[in-house]
Amino acid sequence: MKIDAIAFDLDGTLIETNEAWHNGLNLTLKQYGKHEGVTKKFFYENHVGVEQKKVLSYHLNLSEQELERAVKTFNQIFLSSIDYVKLNDNVIEVLNYVSQRIEARAIITNAYQKVAYEILNNLKTRNLDIKEYFHTIVTRDSVKEGKPNPEMIYYACENLGVKPENMIFVEDSTSGVKAGKNAGCYVIAITTTTSIEKLRSAGADKIITNLIELRELVTELSD
Repeated sequence: MKIDAIAFDLDGTLIETNEAWHNGLNLTLKQYGKHEGVTKKFFYENHVGVEQKKVLSYHLNLSEQELERAVKTFNQIFLSSIDYVKLNDNVIEVLNYVSQRIEARAIITNAYQKVAYEILNNLKTRNLDIKEYFHTIVTRDSVKEGKPNPEMIYYACENLGVKPENMIFVEDSTSGVKAGKNAGCYVIAITTTTSIEKLRSAGADKIITNLIELRELVTELSD
């Protein structure tokens, strides 16, 4: 297999944000009269990796304009706890390694640009800069459809000048795995937020339990 590029999801794959997103969702729903919120179990099983508009429309019967306002509220609440975002285990070590093996690298995230860049810039202020490893960052507002639609993958590949079939895509959610497979990528799934069974059912080519395992797979695939 010819590997020209590698792309990573952001939330859940490189960083831990789901606690903050779960809390932000419940606070947002509360503002719309849904005081019971959603359980952590329900959130992880149904909303991880899903774009914010779809998450909110699942719970709220709003017009398109009202839904846009709710998304902004959701993002603002999330950003108020941005200092609690942390890197997942072994991220810097793995990014150092893959950057020496694979020339073109991307982040592909269902987060909106403002949120993604505020997260990355916040990490930089804490000497945890990962943005420097990537040549392009594709966010939800870059395309018409988010994951599981493959449009984000195609957009990233166009920016990098590579073909999807020559890209490794690393994901933690079923929506991301499906997007990668729909585009023709080699998809490596990590079990940080989703079970092995669900990731396998979504079509992942390989499943890992810790990002450090990616080093060996990248070596095998890129040699």
